[in-house]
Amino acid sequence: MAYYTSSLQSQLNADNSEISSLNSQLNADNSTVSSLQSQLSSANGQVSSLQSQLLSDSNEISSLESQVSNLQSQLSSASSSSSSLQSQLSSYEAIANLQDSSTLTYDQTVNQPAGSYTYWTFSLSYPGYLLVDVLSSTTSNTYVTVSYSYGGSNITFTNNVGSSGMVLVPVLPSSAVVEVGNTNFINGATETVTITYYY
Repeated sequence: MAYYTSSLQSQLNADNSEISSLNSQLNADNSTVSSLQSQLSSANGQVSSLQSQLLSDSNEISSLESQVSNLQSQLSSASSSSSSLQSQLSSYEAIANLQDSSTLTYDQTVNQPAGSYTYWTFSLSYPGYLLVDVLSSTTSNTYVTVSYSYGGSNITFTNNVGSSGMVLVPVLPSSAVVEVGNTNFINGATETVTITYYY
């Protein structure tokens, strides 16, 4: 009996020792689980923070892209406006330097009775010159007259050009009349005329 009791006690002690070891292992495992859960929670928090930051960054990127697009549109508009203004400036500079011209009548042939004339009326917007070129005439009695009114004054220029010739007349903004005629007494005349406006 004593031997049997001693044997049971030894077995009990061994079991208790095993239980104690298992409890220690369980406690260690529980501690590990708790630590891992804490790490997981922290990682989830970081992921949530990064997702929030990513969303904020995406919104900021979208806003910046919109600003860039708007600025590019403004730049394009400003460049177009600058180009238009530069073109206008070049045009005005050319006008100020009398570098522009317009052909008002080109190689026009007219027929007149004796002692008569043909006339053209032009609206002139800038100071400049009218060049009246009688390329040919069937009479040597050909003349050119340019007349206009400015500031209440009537201004008239008349020149004889014979059977051909050019007349250069300074003009001011006005409605100008150009006459090409002949002073024949009997025969009519035929002239070919080109009129150019320099301004």
